[in-house]
Amino acid sequence: MNKAVHVALGLVLGLLAGLAIGVAVTQRAPAPAVADALPQDNQPHAETPPPVETSPPEAAPARAKEPAADSSLADIIAAADTLPLPKGDGVISGAVRTQAGEPLAGVTISATPNYPEDRSWSGMDTEARIREQIRYEKWRELARRKVVTGADGNYRIEGLALKTDYSVWAELDGWRFERTPHRNHFQAGMEASFTARVSIKVPVEVRLPDGSAPRQAEVRFHKAGAENSVFTNRTRNGKGEIGLEPGDWVASAKAGDDWEYESESVTFKLAAGQAPPALVFQLKGRSGLQGKVSVPAGYRFESLEVVVLPGDGIEPPPHLTANMLESKVADVAVWPREEWSFQVMDLAPATYHVVLHYGNRVLDWRNVTVGGELAACELAVPPARAEDYIAVRVYDPDGEATDAVEVYLAVSSEHYSYSGWGEQYRPEPDSKLIWLRRATLEELTGERAEQWAYTITVKSKKYGQLSQPYATTDRHELVFRFQQPAHLTVTVPGYNEHALRERLTWSVVEVGKEGRSLDRWERERLDPNENTSPLKYGPFVPGRYELVLMLAMKHSKRELLRQPVDLAGGENAVSADVPGLYALTVRCRTESEARNITLKRGTARYATWEDEVVRDGAVSKFLELPGGEYRLETSAGTMALDLSADKEVDFAPRVYDCLVISGIKPRGLIEGLGLCNGDKLIAVDGNPCEDLKLFRAHLDVSMGKDSTSWTVLRNGVPTEVAFSGKQLTEILKNRSENKEDFDLDRGYRDE
Repeated sequence: MNKAVHVALGLVLGLLAGLAIGVAVTQRAPAPAVADALPQDNQPHAETPPPVETSPPEAAPARAKEPAADSSLADIIAAADTLPLPKGDGVISGAVRTQAGEPLAGVTISATPNYPEDRSWSGMDTEARIREQIRYEKWRELARRKVVTGADGNYRIEGLALKTDYSVWAELDGWRFERTPHRNHFQAGMEASFTARVSIKVPVEVRLPDGSAPRQAEVRFHKAGAENSVFTNRTRNGKGEIGLEPGDWVASAKAGDDWEYESESVTFKLAAGQAPPALVFQLKGRSGLQGKVSVPAGYRFESLEVVVLPGDGIEPPPHLTANMLESKVADVAVWPREEWSFQVMDLAPATYHVVLHYGNRVLDWRNVTVGGELAACELAVPPARAEDYIAVRVYDPDGEATDAVEVYLAVSSEHYSYSGWGEQYRPEPDSKLIWLRRATLEELTGERAEQWAYTITVKSKKYGQLSQPYATTDRHELVFRFQQPAHLTVTVPGYNEHALRERLTWSVVEVGKEGRSLDRWERERLDPNENTSPLKYGPFVPGRYELVLMLAMKHSKRELLRQPVDLAGGENAVSADVPGLYALTVRCRTESEARNITLKRGTARYATWEDEVVRDGAVSKFLELPGGEYRLETSAGTMALDLSADKEVDFAPRVYDCLVISGIKPRGLIEGLGLCNGDKLIAVDGNPCEDLKLFRAHLDVSMGKDSTSWTVLRNGVPTEVAFSGKQLTEILKNRSENKEDFDLDRGYRDE
């Protein structure tokens, strides 16, 4: 049997094995078997070469006849046609030297060109894939060129095609090679040289605790003193080889479906010219715990989590606290595969508190003692109780109940909020009823609140999205009824030729919501053909929306357009235009002012990153601005302007004359001192607000007084507020516990 037959036969067997794995994806796949011969690609001691092939003949082979149905593999290979072989007058040359700089003779240098056709197998059946792979391997065998280095260590490969990429590698038993320059492909006219390092083959044997050989094992090794540079190799049926250079080495092994067995580390020394002894690794069980989670039918968890806490402790609270999570020894996610199972390895022998939770809610727990091997731990999700859930029922536009929706839970109070998938249960699959657990705000966020409320959202790929509020005291069944969905077509004249098209993003959003802007890496990968007019959106629940256009900057996003859109059930069409963009040049009074000036449009801050503004001395230039009203700001004051074309202005700010108080907790401690949100602070202890820098100094002094007096404008009326500055300072010092705070923003008395 010739070499081509060997290559193709191995390939066919590999393809058949791959197909067998592909049809068994619902079973737990074993770790991949690998060849006995080591090293592998992730090791420092060798570059694994492609299969050895012969040099090409002078001309490409002619297309052979199609073999008969009962042909042998050799007949199929002989009949396979190949693409024309690359050839020409090109040359790749180089040299092979040892670490000491000595030439190395007898090294086989191979050069193989890249395959000129697309290797996609999409749409091919099994037979077509096998035949295509045979055709590919036959071409590579014929196209490969090989030479051997002479006594001077030099080589020269001739007859190569110009402007064709070649893979170049070196081979010689007992050596590994590093290529210079470090690149994957070379073209004719380039040099590819190699540094040769001695590689000693070390036999490896791995044994399970009962003395048998593991189907596969992983050997980890590193140079002594270089623990941060660890390399791995795999063995099959307990035996293999590692190619290492001379020196001191440390190695260990592990095996098992989840690497639950490992060996002690072995330290050994390799010397050139000496036969190394075989490394024998005796495996033993790793300390840890493993188990399964029993989940009643009807639950819909994305995943669960097992947390290992120190000590046996007492029964945990209904939900995990921040202190408990900070003290955890380990945690592991449990996913809904064929069975909910988990494993935590390398636990020190001790007794642990093992807690199963979802969204911080404790579902089950066990005290488990871990010894020298894996300890068993079985956990279970408790049965659902109706009083713990919100009953949700969803109807499609035809009035039929459906559970083909995603359900989301939002929990919010005055200061805190949470939104997510939530814990869900299907008590009656045939009735399409959905239970959504009444999670508390403290359970989800770790923050306590006297009052909070729920918002339930259901999303359908067919009909859009609906939301409803739901009070914590409510007990009624929450019903959602979808209407016939709305779809929208947006036509933008001249958009497909617009110079900024790839930086523009159109969104249809709820009224008052923010539009979406692509991140920079997304823009670079964006297919321009998917961002063309007319633009298609939907489905939506009929109602009022906004069409938003965003311009992606280097680090931020900029809103260019917000257009109301009323959507009715069925097809809707609107037209929109990309607004004109202008440049604003601001001449400031000093270079420092130019560096610190900011631009706002409404409440949105523009050009928040330094490299999104052009600075030149005392001049700041803002680019790509939509027309409208803007405000320039510095710490001294603001200046309003209207932009409808490129514009240059001298910055002449209106100076701030007060500080506006905000962020005070209603009915809280600071409010109890007499201060209110919206108060405009105009004087402190008789010192008026004129120079803000000096005024803030007076504020700092007042915060250290037993008694201070602030003058505020409250509803336009000057009002004196006397209180203890020290008490206010103490309240703010403990803001993390009392949730108290307040802000002082620059402002104007007449606004």
